[in-house]
Amino acid sequence: MTKKGFTMIELLGVIVVLGLLATIIYPVVNNSINRSKEDLYNVQISSIKSGARSWGADHMADLPKEEGTTIKVMLTELQENGYVDEDLQNPKTKEVFDGSIYVTITMKNKVLEYEVGGLS
Repeated sequence: MTKKGFTMIELLGVIVVLGLLATIIYPVVNNSINRSKEDLYNVQISSIKSGARSWGADHMADLPKEEGTTIKVMLTELQENGYVDEDLQNPKTKEVFDGSIYVTITMKNKVLEYEVGGLS
């Protein structure tokens, strides 16, 4: 009479193979997730800059006109006036971007430059 089933060696072999696959796959998946978070973060920053550009189009009189002059527009103002979504979230920290974030608009070489500041 023969018994059918797996031997202990076969079970250990399967566990070892699964462990090896997990050690190979985990870093790849983790790097992919981190890259996605970084990409989403850059999209959020671009969205804030785009909102500031739209704000600037509606507030031409407030924009810097002379070389080297700068103004700051707070993220809360952009959100309150509908230029940026109110629930923008930092994908790296899972926290909502707070009121300390601002956009600096500077006139350089007769071109307006937009930089997001106040990020931690």
